[in-house]
Amino acid sequence: MWIALIVSAISYALAFAFPSFCAWFVFFFLIPVFWCTCIGGYALSFWQGFAWGLIFYGIHFYAFALLFIERAQGELRLLAYVFLVVYCALHAGIWFWLMQCCAAYHSNLVWRVACYSGVTTLYFMFMRCVGLWFTGHLLGYPFALPLLPLAQYPQLLYALPFLTAPGLLLFLICMQICAIVGYIKKSAVCGLLTLFFLAPFAYGWLSSAVCLVPAYVATLGYVEPPHGTNLHPLDCAQAINSGIQKLMATTAETRCIIMPEAAYPFVLNEHTYATQMWCNNALLDEVFLLIGAHRTNKELLQNSLFCVTPSSITTHYDKTKKMPFVEYLPALWNQFNFCKTLFLKEKKEFTTTQKVCRDFIKISDDLIFEPLICSDLYFDTPTRYPVRIPLLCAVNDSWFSATYMRTLMYLFAIFKAMQEQRDIVYVGHYYGIWISQCGMSVRI
Repeated sequence: MWIALIVSAISYALAFAFPSFCAWFVFFFLIPVFWCTCIGGYALSFWQGFAWGLIFYGIHFYAFALLFIERAQGELRLLAYVFLVVYCALHAGIWFWLMQCCAAYHSNLVWRVACYSGVTTLYFMFMRCVGLWFTGHLLGYPFALPLLPLAQYPQLLYALPFLTAPGLLLFLICMQICAIVGYIKKSAVCGLLTLFFLAPFAYGWLSSAVCLVPAYVATLGYVEPPHGTNLHPLDCAQAINSGIQKLMATTAETRCIIMPEAAYPFVLNEHTYATQMWCNNALLDEVFLLIGAHRTNKELLQNSLFCVTPSSITTHYDKTKKMPFVEYLPALWNQFNFCKTLFLKEKKEFTTTQKVCRDFIKISDDLIFEPLICSDLYFDTPTRYPVRIPLLCAVNDSWFSATYMRTLMYLFAIFKAMQEQRDIVYVGHYYGIWISQCGMSVRI
């Protein structure tokens, strides 16, 4: 039994670590678990689920271990990684325990299958939507949803808009349960049900849907921000100025230059020489610059996206959902000095109050963006405008030195575009990409 659980947890972790090669592991990672209880006759327990969680999250959170080593402060900073692993493993233990409790209520096979599929779907959606409740807010962890690695091959998610994420996840889980029950019972009905639940994932490969690249994509330009943690504000501004000049010298059709969250990691409205430099030397007539930077307002610090024209800053968007512990310290954890010094020891917290600001950015009459900044996207900030208006998602993926986590951030943008049927302009610290409603990607 333990071998089966280890195979399940490791195969699931590999699907997220190497989605290009192992995304298809999500189609069978639950089969060893269901095999244990359906064929082996083993009763699932909390401790088996806890062990499954320790293995999966211990591997999956490797990127966070590196983050705590490289970015956090304090000799005990790796305890945060241990806390995350144990915290999530406890939830996996409750998942296994609930499956067994429901199954023990009745021995009927159909009832047990319904219990396993329902509880498993609820577990993964719980972690996706409210799994980070320890922060004091109903925030979910978006990077462990079984459907996410499949965004590497968008055709597999063509059924997402009409089945929704919970529905498609239920199909994925039921497919694996029916496969193992069909093997046990040698049942043709279960075999047909397996194909039925697999059908939504095959739909995209049979579909002839074509996504056209809109004309505005050709007018977008991307400038990679300078990297480094100890940059001087003037040096950073000059590097951005040089990047804009190089872009404008090679692509005359560019009308909107987009840079990611914290591309200029200083208070832009206080460093006016930066905008003056860009306006005078780099921005040409009718060229807009959208850049992530910080903003102060009556001593309150905001993480913002600025719209800079050749003459001045015209508007801004303030981040709505801040990242706990990194941008602010949740009230429940203010009592612990360890938490105060983890990321915010020598930094000012971003304000968590909702500020009045424009919630769209207009470049021209035919190009309007609805902006989101990093955790606004990953924590599902409600969008307000029609689907014809593309989302502009500026993220700071430079926090992760583990490339697989940066890949998962990008795959979630594809997942979001397909789920909401909205075009997304995804802008990170290493590339900018336009993503269509059907998951097609084009570099900008």
